[in-house]
Amino acid sequence: MEGAATKKSSAERSSTVLLVKNLPFSTDETALAQLFRTYGELARFVLPPSKTMALVEFMEASEARKAFRMLAYKKFQHVPLYLEWAPVKVFKAPATMTYSDKLKAASSGPAAATRPDVEADNVAELDNTLCVKNLNFTTTEAVLKAAFEKVGYLTIARKKDRSGKLTLSMGFGFVEFGTAAAAKKAMQSLQGNLLEGHAMDIKVSRKQLQPAKAQAAKSAANVPKTKVICRNIAFEATVKDVRELFAAFGQLKTVRMPKKFDGKHRGFAFIEFLTEAEAKSAFAALSSSHLYGRHLVLEWAEDADDLDTLRAKASRDLNSIQGKDRSIVR
Repeated sequence: MEGAATKKSSAERSSTVLLVKNLPFSTDETALAQLFRTYGELARFVLPPSKTMALVEFMEASEARKAFRMLAYKKFQHVPLYLEWAPVKVFKAPATMTYSDKLKAASSGPAAATRPDVEADNVAELDNTLCVKNLNFTTTEAVLKAAFEKVGYLTIARKKDRSGKLTLSMGFGFVEFGTAAAAKKAMQSLQGNLLEGHAMDIKVSRKQLQPAKAQAAKSAANVPKTKVICRNIAFEATVKDVRELFAAFGQLKTVRMPKKFDGKHRGFAFIEFLTEAEAKSAFAALSSSHLYGRHLVLEWAEDADDLDTLRAKASRDLNSIQGKDRSIVR
């Protein structure tokens, strides 16, 4: 009886806090929060750096229910939102102020107070690349380069227009410096500065704009992990969907989705990155994500894990099962 009570309490769900899943990596906190604020006053809105999910707490349960009804499976950017009721004790303490009050306090304070702290410890992990968010959609590479003065490499993320050309800005860009020290200095001095009317949100980027040349020189005994197997892919998902999902974390070398005789894919894909750091970043961020309602299962792929190898494994398993069946019949 006690075990049943414990199981029931662990399954209790909040009536005011929503768990938002299947978020794209390019999710903007302001845009997502505004989507939910349409249906009521928010007590809290939490979006972790990984952006794999978000927590949205409403002041009133009725407003939370309305948001759930209206936004479940609604497309946000290019993917549908998956909503769940969060566990009751997802927050340890009640909110001290509403989300609106928090935004007002941040905007009314001094500029230095609104800037995120830049810890020196972060620089130890910093390669030399910064991600600049909240850019004006009209901002060009030339304007961004002028703001950062001398940089080694720079690009603004863009999406395709109807003709298939990469012309439309996605509101963020990447700036690569010659050294980590130069990147740290730029992040500290330019954080929150206005560029064409938008306050720049600068963070450490895990995306490498240029693959390290040293990777090719590594010995065969220490081959970096750059290839991932993604399983449990929904059959309505396409190669384009998988590519867009993983491309947010770095440069992709190949994306393959083996197909069956009828032309449909087999429910898994091979994704290979140019660098190990990018592959690890994607692996960590997407291990708990969903695509079209299916929980993605990620594994590190070995060089031998191609389609022929997987078919051979499946054949061995099938023969083993058939052998057991024959022994039972006898």
